[in-house]
Amino acid sequence: MMNILVCGAHGFVGKAICEALGRAGHRVVKGVRQASQADELAIDYMQDVEPAAWLPRLRGIDVVVNAVGILTETAARSFERVHRRAPIALFDAACQAGVTRIVQVSALGAQQGDTAYFRSKHAADAHLSGLPVAHHVLRPALVYGEAGASSRHFRALASSPVHPLPGGGRQRLRPILVDELAEIVVRLLAQAPAGREELDLVGGTEVEYRQMLAAYRASLGFAPA
Repeated sequence: MMNILVCGAHGFVGKAICEALGRAGHRVVKGVRQASQADELAIDYMQDVEPAAWLPRLRGIDVVVNAVGILTETAARSFERVHRRAPIALFDAACQAGVTRIVQVSALGAQQGDTAYFRSKHAADAHLSGLPVAHHVLRPALVYGEAGASSRHFRALASSPVHPLPGGGRQRLRPILVDELAEIVVRLLAQAPAGREELDLVGGTEVEYRQMLAAYRASLGFAPA
């Protein structure tokens, strides 16, 4: 059994990871914005951007999982702080505190992406790759599941009688189920630390974008658009 801090524990991906780690017998500390339970720890990625903010929270922690992420920026949440500065501070503090392993949930395409979202994700990934701690940088494709923001987004698109299909909707995707992603984290942590590892994660089924929207539309009971 390991003591594992999962940051973003109330999020779609983080919640699934917490549940999977708990089933595997680990003690999970849930990093959340507003802590209300004994197993929760208050964190704020807009404020906690220095290692000193993290060091007291890492006492007794063996593994850190960073599953915090945002899809869009607002006045209260920026890619710069949520994806780059806070994770880098967390990773640096984890090294100082003697954490044995770090799992960073990034995004497929972060290395080549030219958007602010991808650049901020890649900056944290690159910083972690240079630290003297065993780590796994996981870059999943589109993550889906009933409670996911992506699923809500695509259900909303699919419910419209008319929706745009750039390129005819023939873009090929290999989405990954959130529970599969969570089980991968469990399996990686069941192995002995093996230095630095970067993994692109995709699902087993390839679909075209238009096929995926059609499947969502059918699941909602609508006739084909």
